[in-house]
Amino acid sequence: MDMFIQSLVNGVTGSLILILIASGLYLIFGIMHIVNFAHGEFFMLGGFGAWLFFTKHPLPFIESDHLRYIFSVMLSMTFVGLLGVVVEKYIFRPFRGDFQATIIAATGLMLILQSGALVSFGATDKVISSPFSGMVSLGAISLSSERLAAIICGVFFIIALYFFIVKTKVGRAMRAVAQDQEAALLQGINVNYIFSLSMAIGYALAAAGGALVGPIFYVNPYMGIAPIMKDNDKDKVNRLSAGLQQIVFRFQALEIAYERVVGHDPGLLETLSPLRKEMRERIQRVFKSWARFKQADALEDERVAMGKLARKLEERLDAQEKDESSPMDEEGAEALYALLGAFRGLLQAMVETQETVGGINWNQWAAARF
Repeated sequence: MDMFIQSLVNGVTGSLILILIASGLYLIFGIMHIVNFAHGEFFMLGGFGAWLFFTKHPLPFIESDHLRYIFSVMLSMTFVGLLGVVVEKYIFRPFRGDFQATIIAATGLMLILQSGALVSFGATDKVISSPFSGMVSLGAISLSSERLAAIICGVFFIIALYFFIVKTKVGRAMRAVAQDQEAALLQGINVNYIFSLSMAIGYALAAAGGALVGPIFYVNPYMGIAPIMKDNDKDKVNRLSAGLQQIVFRFQALEIAYERVVGHDPGLLETLSPLRKEMRERIQRVFKSWARFKQADALEDERVAMGKLARKLEERLDAQEKDESSPMDEEGAEALYALLGAFRGLLQAMVETQETVGGINWNQWAAARF
């Protein structure tokens, strides 16, 4: 029986941390309707913030370790919350109302934050030195001071969030926006302000969870994945992340191929003059279709059309190579073929990534969690 109660108490600590993360995640989803895959990365940033302010570069103006740790947690929450305002304004606001576009934006943000933390802090685990020492015994139950502090702080933040949402004017405005944005706007509520505030509070709560869990476990660039996603979700996001990375690589290949053509002979682009307008319009149509998340079969039609266009170009290049009066040499022809291949590769990567997005039922995913 004692072992069961001990396990239950230990589980309460982890549960409160998850509740902090989930509260922020639900706040963002309920008000902004964003499935925020990057939420765990702000949990990670909170942990690194506490590590920086308390262990790596301790705050010099505070003598007490307990107060220094509390201030470190609050500073981490503040900085991460302010970062949330920037993220909402410049990353999520342009895609407001486009459910799938926000998923791509959140996934990209997740990759950026993970990579940034990896470059900045390294891949090794960071340990936050404990500001507390000793054990607290309640009969046969023993609880470390770090876990007790995490429980107290977690309960405090959850109660504070409840009273803020239920009792304050701003909290009522947030609930009004969650129920009906248009009606809230007609009542004079600043929806943009509510969205930014929701993002700041949600990310600050995630940061609090990361800062509280740091002294108990450890901090690393990938600690934000486990609290947010199950294994099957990780597979989905990994495929989506790989697709986005592939698109970036294809863009780079396209740029290199173009520079090769221009570097060899700028006049080579004139070889494409009869088909350049058609190619440009076709590629622009594909970009717009992908950005608006049209169905994968529509993009597949574009890919087939690009294939026909490519064959027309190949026939033209073959005819020009056989023409002895043609100024184009073999290296120039190879450069043009490489440019064409880069265009086709980029298009194929976009089609495959859209197929991945289309194969995920995001509404069902969100409903299962919220």
